[in-house]
Amino acid sequence: MERRHEPVLLFFWLAVCVALGLLAMAARELCGRGMETFLSDTLLPAAGSTMALCSLALLFAAPPAVAAAVYFFAFPPAGPWSRALHLAWELLSAVPSVIWGLFGFLFFGNYLRFGSFLSASLTLALVLLPEIQRSTEAALAGVPAAYQKASQALGATSWRTLREIVLPQAGKEIIAGLILALRRGAGETAALLLLFGSLRQTPGPAPLSVLLFQRAAGERGSVCAVALALVGIVLLLSALAKCVSSSCFTSARGVRK
Repeated sequence: MERRHEPVLLFFWLAVCVALGLLAMAARELCGRGMETFLSDTLLPAAGSTMALCSLALLFAAPPAVAAAVYFFAFPPAGPWSRALHLAWELLSAVPSVIWGLFGFLFFGNYLRFGSFLSASLTLALVLLPEIQRSTEAALAGVPAAYQKASQALGATSWRTLREIVLPQAGKEIIAGLILALRRGAGETAALLLLFGSLRQTPGPAPLSVLLFQRAAGERGSVCAVALALVGIVLLLSALAKCVSSSCFTSARGVRK
């Protein structure tokens, strides 16, 4: 058990060291150079824009992705249509995010004339679709088969078993998967650069990942502060997903054994 958690602990302490290094560099460079102004006028609005963008993308991506996962779980790929549909969802995860960014720029931005923020959220939703579908399907498959057999033995239909037994039991793991998708969206850069740099700008600040790229050649302290904020959001979302998933595993540990 302890060896299994060693890579996780190693990654955690490495992330802590990186975050402390960025904090030290940012504090040294920004002290006496308008830190409060930078934080209030640039960094905090960018962090809020990041969370708003990712939340909107998750709102667009979660319903179809979860529905697809439920469909694939209830109807495993057997016929050619089901196999082709499942393969299409698998291929979505193989598309590079920069290609999704180009698609969003051409379709949402140039053809539909959406602003940069809405185009970016829709494009980010396409990036998150396969990740949410895989995590949801894995959560459904992790529900003990004894629960489903007991429900069907009592006369419940497959749909009722799925609705009243499987989905509630997998609920916490599904939520953890959605939080991890939110984390992935917070760190996404390639798909957003084409949209925030080329389309009609929606009033408001750019997200942290775009701001980091824009300030890469600027003052080192501000760059470190933006990177630190981005690392902090990713670590916070990772810890939140871990807490949700751990509580789920703890509550069902006796049954799964």
